[in-house]
Amino acid sequence: MNARSPERSDGDAVAPQNLEWLSVGALRLSLAAREVHIGSRRIALDEVECRILRLLIEQRPHVVTRTDLMKEAWGSASARSSAAVDELMLALQAKLGEEVRITIFPGIGYTID
Repeated sequence: MNARSPERSDGDAVAPQNLEWLSVGALRLSLAAREVHIGSRRIALDEVECRILRLLIEQRPHVVTRTDLMKEAWGSASARSSAAVDELMLALQAKLGEEVRITIFPGIGYTID
């Protein structure tokens, strides 16, 4: 993951979507199957990872706050510590690999590039 300051350009828009697929760059997220396709590679996600990735894609290029990530993952911003968000995001980045970049804005939140 890369750290950046909160100022950033809008970048590319999220690719056209239908109700079952969201995409950004080479990544395609199947909401129904809870899996990611990056090129020919298929990656299974658990329910929380799928919800977090969906939120990052839908909010792109905006920074998704740590509070919003906690609410999406666990239903409450106070349900887990902010360290749990960091662990979740590191695990998600590891699953996605180098083709997809999750960027951290220290003390603020995350984006997907």
